[in-house]
Amino acid sequence: MKWIKEYQFDNDLLRVSLDYLIGLYEYLTSKLIEITREVILLARSKKYIKKVQLLKSVPGIGTLTAIEILVELQDMKRFRLYWLKGAKNDWI
Repeated sequence: MKWIKEYQFDNDLLRVSLDYLIGLYEYLTSKLIEITREVILLARSKKYIKKVQLLKSVPGIGTLTAIEILVELQDMKRFRLYWLKGAKNDWI
């Protein structure tokens, strides 16, 4: 990234445009890191840690995917299939 910040353009407008895009990239990257840290902390919370560990035992599911599933689905009792399969109460 350093080389592109130091690159000398023949046209000043190109430098302004690129500086704007670099600033935007850096801002969005920092926000992504911040949000990812918050999600990981949520996954480690008492409410979610056991459920996240269980979901992570499925190949291809990591922490971020597991917490996304849990937060989006919320209460598993609302699904008819949940009752038909006789899920254990410790999942809830």
